[in-house]
Amino acid sequence: MTKLPRRPTPRHPTALAVKRRCATARSASRLAMTGLVVDGAGRVQAANNAQHTAASAARAATNQIHGNVINGGRPELNETSARTAAEHYLTAAGMTGTATIHAGQITVTATNTYETKFLSLIGIQTLTADGHATARLITGPEGDPA
Repeated sequence: MTKLPRRPTPRHPTALAVKRRCATARSASRLAMTGLVVDGAGRVQAANNAQHTAASAARAATNQIHGNVINGGRPELNETSARTAAEHYLTAAGMTGTATIHAGQITVTATNTYETKFLSLIGIQTLTADGHATARLITGPEGDPA
């Protein structure tokens, strides 16, 4: 009486089935690690872009002055024009954000969106990143604020 080889069952998989599962698990973990690295770096880049854009929008806003500077008057920040200039800068850069003015300082927050390359495979389509910057109008070489 010869003993027939046992058929593989879910409880007793063949060595080949075990190797395939291990290879699949390794591939999945490599894909996940690659996704975290690529999309993580993309989000960092988006944050850097948001930071630079916020700083540039704040500087653009400080160019919006009014006052009788030509006749020796002190320049002052035109708050409405400054806010509008900052918001236009953000829009032109393809970002959203806010611009607030308090005591002659303008604070800009820029929000940038990064579209994921690998994380979209698990349902994460976008990552957001914010940048913040504050600028004030300087009227002379000593750095006197307006």
